[in-house]
Amino acid sequence: MRHETLINKKYKSLFRAGSISMMIEYAVLLSHNVIAGRMIGTKGLSALSLISPYYSILFFVAYLLSTGINICMSRKLGEMNREGANSFFTTGFYVNIVVGIVCCILSFLLKRWILKSLKISSELYYLSNQYMNGIILLCLLLPVFMLVYDAVVTEGDENLCIAADIVEISTNIILSIIFCHFFGMFGIGIAGVVSYACAMGVLCIHFRKKENQLHLKGHVSVREYLSTYKYGLLDAVLYLLDAVSLIIMNTFVLGYFGEVALAIICIINNIRSFVTSALDSVGQAMMPIISVYVGEKNVDGIRKITKITMKTTVYVGITLSLILFAGSNYICILMGVDGEILRQASMAIKIYAITTVFFAMVLTFATYYTYCGYIGWAIYFYGMQYLVIQNILLVVGGILLKMQGMWWGLSLSNLLTLAICLFSVKLSHRKQSVFLVDKIWDGSTWQSFDFPLRANPS
Repeated sequence: MRHETLINKKYKSLFRAGSISMMIEYAVLLSHNVIAGRMIGTKGLSALSLISPYYSILFFVAYLLSTGINICMSRKLGEMNREGANSFFTTGFYVNIVVGIVCCILSFLLKRWILKSLKISSELYYLSNQYMNGIILLCLLLPVFMLVYDAVVTEGDENLCIAADIVEISTNIILSIIFCHFFGMFGIGIAGVVSYACAMGVLCIHFRKKENQLHLKGHVSVREYLSTYKYGLLDAVLYLLDAVSLIIMNTFVLGYFGEVALAIICIINNIRSFVTSALDSVGQAMMPIISVYVGEKNVDGIRKITKITMKTTVYVGITLSLILFAGSNYICILMGVDGEILRQASMAIKIYAITTVFFAMVLTFATYYTYCGYIGWAIYFYGMQYLVIQNILLVVGGILLKMQGMWWGLSLSNLLTLAICLFSVKLSHRKQSVFLVDKIWDGSTWQSFDFPLRANPS
């Protein structure tokens, strides 16, 4: 009888927690779109589309400051160095607070200039400004929240993270409806801030537990802290490039199709966020395990967790495609659109769904390269996907085939990006597989997480 190994059980546990976390993150965004579309109208969706790049930049800052810290914490734990792990956490915690305050001030000072540069109607300007005013405080809260959340996951308290996620989405939906009724778009934005604050309160329960070993104690050198950015750069760059892509898309649509088409862009961006959030959970589950293996130079373990991750990626990608195909009309109706906007948006979702599994592979390969230390290849994958191929095909498709051509360009870019990037890796490392694991091994024979689980060990 074949017994499940600890690596499989640990990955499933982390994947389950990560899936809930990422889908909660998406559900928060979805709730904003649904409430804005139904309570304010298509102009509300257009306003969300214009502010989406700013939202992505907030997550860029949060991931840049937090992800690398937790990867270094995991590696220190792999080296049996608890003091070192706490030192990284402590330094990251205080730096995130300071950076959050600075970003909050800058956002407040620059927001009016940014919105005026878009040259939009007075009504759309008013709605966009309201929503931005509501979410500005996320600059202060999000970096700290992301750091603490990932640290609690790394410490193995996934159930508490799930509870925090449930609190976040429930308070967000309830407060968004109530606040939107009284304060409009500002109410939707501020509801998101309050929900993150409530979830943070739940995470703080971890520090009150007797078994907690995560403490604000010690610090690392400036050089060690700055080195964490190269690990957090991948997830951060994803959101930064996403912001650039959104700006290009919004600008192109405003110039060629007008403000009404921004509502469709909002729906498509929502779908892209749905796919990205679902796939982020795959990388989030892989991160603590593969980081420990890399710290141990355990190539066998790296190969096994990579195999599990790639299989999961394909399953998730196919599942997402089926969901998008079957639910395209319902998603659009949920957001309060009808008529021509409904038809165009539904068709766009179906076209995008065709190549979702290839997009999933691009994200997973990029995440894998980051955790194994190949930062350059990770950025290359993301740069080709979000900055180069996608935008070229999207603009060319829109010019040649109008609105529908944009979606075909967006969809085909997923397949083309994966093919070009993997070919580039293989061309540069002809004697190795595209996973490049042989460069990591130093002769160690550790076997962490790799033994069978039995009801009766004897």
